[in-house]
Amino acid sequence: MTRGVPLEKGRGSGNCHPVSHLGSRALVVLRVPRGASAPPPARIRAAIAADRERLRLPPADGDIEYRLAGPYAVEVDGQGLDEYVAWEI
Repeated sequence: MTRGVPLEKGRGSGNCHPVSHLGSRALVVLRVPRGASAPPPARIRAAIAADRERLRLPPADGDIEYRLAGPYAVEVDGQGLDEYVAWEI
């Protein structure tokens, strides 16, 4: 049963989704001054590599592939920034 619905019924209605069994992946948040360009690929890859190290993952083989979302306007200590989120794929 899932949430009171028999599993087979849940599958038939689209309410049951398989769990992904992918390994851990790095995810980073990068901030730049509001209106500035997105962080360059080298900075993004370096941040992802550092996160992989914090997660105790082995170094990536070759170039780190990633996706980037943003900018998202944020304010930190009164300073306007654009925030980007990058995750490895």
